[in-house]
Amino acid sequence: MSQQTIALVDNIDSCFPVERRHNQQRSTNTPRDASPVRRRSARVPVSLTHGGVVSTEDGHTITAPTLLWVKALDLLLDQLKLAGADYTNIAAISGTAQQHGSVYWQRGAQHTLQSLEASKFLHEQLARSFSTPNSPVWMDSSTTEQCRQLERAVGGAQKLAEITGSTAYERFTASQIAKLSQTKPSVYNNTERISLVSSFACSLFLGRYADIDYSDGSGMNLLDIHSKEWSQICLDATAPNLVDKLGTPVASSSVQGPISQYFVERFDFNPDCKVASFTGDNPASLIGMCLTEGTIAVSLGTSDTLFLWLRSPQTLLEGHILCNPVDKEAYMALLWSVADNPRLNTVTHEGYMVLLCFKNGSLTRERVRDDCAEGSWELFNELLDSTPRGNFGNMGLYFDVQEIIPFVKGDHRFNKANDRVQRFTSMEVEVRALVEGQFLAKRAHAEDLGFNIEAGSRIIATGGASNNKSILQVLSDVFNAPVYVLEAANSAMLGSAYQAKHALVAERTSFSEMTSCLSPPVLACQPYKDAAQVYNPMVGRYRRLVKSILDSKGSSVDCVPLCPEAAVWTVFLSVQRQQCGLCSSLSRGSSVDCVPLCPEAAVWTVFLSVQRQQCGLWYKIPVIENMGATLDQFDTIDLSDNDIRKLDGFPLLKRLKCLLLNNNRVV
Repeated sequence: MSQQTIALVDNIDSCFPVERRHNQQRSTNTPRDASPVRRRSARVPVSLTHGGVVSTEDGHTITAPTLLWVKALDLLLDQLKLAGADYTNIAAISGTAQQHGSVYWQRGAQHTLQSLEASKFLHEQLARSFSTPNSPVWMDSSTTEQCRQLERAVGGAQKLAEITGSTAYERFTASQIAKLSQTKPSVYNNTERISLVSSFACSLFLGRYADIDYSDGSGMNLLDIHSKEWSQICLDATAPNLVDKLGTPVASSSVQGPISQYFVERFDFNPDCKVASFTGDNPASLIGMCLTEGTIAVSLGTSDTLFLWLRSPQTLLEGHILCNPVDKEAYMALLWSVADNPRLNTVTHEGYMVLLCFKNGSLTRERVRDDCAEGSWELFNELLDSTPRGNFGNMGLYFDVQEIIPFVKGDHRFNKANDRVQRFTSMEVEVRALVEGQFLAKRAHAEDLGFNIEAGSRIIATGGASNNKSILQVLSDVFNAPVYVLEAANSAMLGSAYQAKHALVAERTSFSEMTSCLSPPVLACQPYKDAAQVYNPMVGRYRRLVKSILDSKGSSVDCVPLCPEAAVWTVFLSVQRQQCGLCSSLSRGSSVDCVPLCPEAAVWTVFLSVQRQQCGLWYKIPVIENMGATLDQFDTIDLSDNDIRKLDGFPLLKRLKCLLLNNNRVV
């Protein structure tokens, strides 16, 4: 979600998408069949950012300099002009930007937009047009308090999700606006218009404030997704007089007006060039994927993403329902499985789009590849192909980082009898357990949302791992559907180009008719005949195993206050030996997992204890011992505020990167 793209449609018959990363630009000239043929890149001379953003020391407040995006557009259009781009043939412009981010125009900014001088750069003329110079972006997580305030004001998280499609999220625009209003009221009061990053970019081309489109606007916790209007109760709970600063939401495929005279005079754009609504990167990706009913799209990247079609929506407390960018009467559902990233063809009025995003994707596969296959994908594939479907009844769930759906972390291995095991018997079993477990999770959660695999269903695979036929074969088997691959790499960029063209032809041509000229995906593999017999029972088994993991609380928990009087909370790991096989809780902590280390009488139990400093309830660990009970599932272990004198007793813990020992007596 770190990119913004602008798509230009050349005389309706060709697409010219331009991608703009925070401090890089990239352009591609795309002919009728949407196959990219040319790329150029350059650097924007802006410093003091890392990856295009500015982060505070605590890592929670993350923003981007608004002018950085304006400078990128200046440089991009100039370079394209120098490279010979002919703007006179451009018929329409649309674009896509990272979702949830917001831009704050100060009073008088619209007058500046309407009176731009063609002889000057945009960033020079807009330097004083923003009431705050930095725009909150989707990575920000500093608004937890405002999220809770919003949920309480509307009657709870469930009610908020019913209205806006989502419970309150820190990255969503409502909480960001509320934070600005509460912490910097003078800045808020001086703000004339609040744009999403997409409508901000659209405003630059339009020469006035652009309206927010339904699809991107439904990721704000402010839009009533049923009426397609701003929810008054949410507006009132967020900030005073907010409706005056947002404008009127519009359909994603609408034409917002002709291009600004600035671009006509400076770059020779055709004055009849239309500016269509810009939208978020996730809705644009859905457009670019061109899904049809019965088709599932799987993006196998750093995080794995699943796109699918749903006939009836559900209120998601752990995901999002967004308005569909192609059909204003339809929706798209997003189910996030990360601590905090979503992506259609024809859509009926009863159609809904679903996205599931799993953070533990390629990085987890690479970790198991390194552990089991000496870092070789060739050997990894040999191991995977050498084991039968079903993996002899063994199943593994691997979560290197905290997932939200399910809320689990760590490696969880189970044998045929559903008994937890520390290691599998062979590298082959380990590799197949990983791949099967990842795809079983995707199928199970898709079915939980109402998706059914039927005859005629198919899968479209994209992303880095879509080149790995061994992995795709498991995907095909688990879903019992053929897998196809696409040539297009950047679905958001293509989607914004399609949206520009669709805005011009929507009144006389459907989206499916417009995209019918595109090259079809290529068949990569078919499921084996016994795939359904093998994997249908395993989906139910996956659900039961996840439930058992969640019921046992796992080995990764949050620091949760036990009473409102506590001022400071400390989480530390304690290991206690019990001579019986029963796991009993510490009176001053909470038992979260019982891990037997050996079949003998002695049982070791791992405790994560939450202690209250103010209330004075303490249990201090004097000695570090038997840390193997952690099963090497922690990146950080906090042993602060104990009575440790000697730093020893550690086995080899490859995953452990940080050990906190402040306020001990180590000598």
